[in-house]
Amino acid sequence: MRNKFIIGVLGCALLLTGGVANAGTIKKCKDEDGRWHYGDDAAEACAKTKVIEMTGSGRTTAIIDAPPSAGDLDEFRRKKLEEEEAKKRAAEQAKHDQTLLSTYAHEEDIIYARDRQVGELENSIASGEQTLKSLQGVLERIRTQAQEEQAQSGKVSEETEKNLKHSEEQVARHRENQARKKKEQQSIRERYERDLTRYRELKGAKPAAPTAPTAPAAGAAAPKS
Repeated sequence: MRNKFIIGVLGCALLLTGGVANAGTIKKCKDEDGRWHYGDDAAEACAKTKVIEMTGSGRTTAIIDAPPSAGDLDEFRRKKLEEEEAKKRAAEQAKHDQTLLSTYAHEEDIIYARDRQVGELENSIASGEQTLKSLQGVLERIRTQAQEEQAQSGKVSEETEKNLKHSEEQVARHRENQARKKKEQQSIRERYERDLTRYRELKGAKPAAPTAPTAPAAGAAAPKS
């Protein structure tokens, strides 16, 4: 390797001093170990570094950038993905903005729609609480019956065990349903709050005083556009 390097340097010296002044393009590069290479095969020797092309007189004619590393390629793909995601979000936001402006003539319409949906769920939750209370009462009675049977005969009848299991499942399902409704209600409040804020931004309006969600009165008409 050392002999090849010395030969390469001597050959370059001859070219630069005019010995072969018109020999054509010469390639020059520094490999990963910091050694300079000259000649037509320099690009092969420096496959991962920048290559300089020059004439026999030493004038640079082109610079070939080093190929991207694995890290560079990963970074490029990451940025490309981020750009695509940003474009997708921007398109979705533009579509949502258009829907907001075409659906609501005034911000009061958004507030009304929010209060109506929140109110409907509030009524459903209140009704569900009454049902849950009733189911829990039934469950307590069956548990009491099971305890009495256990005390009297040393075991619980098959029918009571079946009723107990069914009642427990009913209560569990109803509690889950109530929790889902409350979560949905909070999600509606948050979604409409975002829409209201964005609507004001699009309209250039100043935020009004916060309004507490209220259920629309029965038979109440929606705000007119």
